[in-house]
Amino acid sequence: MENCNMSKFKNYIFYTSAILLLVSAVLFDFGFSFVPYLYAIAAAGIAVCYMTSPYKGTNVRMKRLHGYLVLSGILLVASSYFMFKGGKEWIICLLISAVLQLYTSLVKVKGEE
Repeated sequence: MENCNMSKFKNYIFYTSAILLLVSAVLFDFGFSFVPYLYAIAAAGIAVCYMTSPYKGTNVRMKRLHGYLVLSGILLVASSYFMFKGGKEWIICLLISAVLQLYTSLVKVKGEE
């Protein structure tokens, strides 16, 4: 996230949201009633960080990868909706989002070499 030109505040929001997202995804099976709210706040934080940090360069590959990150954030918000519905569909959206983020991070590292 260092080369995304995010401010320190956005970095703080992103990392806090990522930790909350992980904790709330793990706590969901324990049946706490506050977990979907915590997950929704964390998903919104990550999505906002991705959407408010556009790629300003001219590299088409990096623009496409940033689009994947934005889609990943939208999928996180969608998974919070499914978590509120009480089904297990939220896991699929979370998995797809995680795969997109992993792919993006691996391709960005490979492209920087």
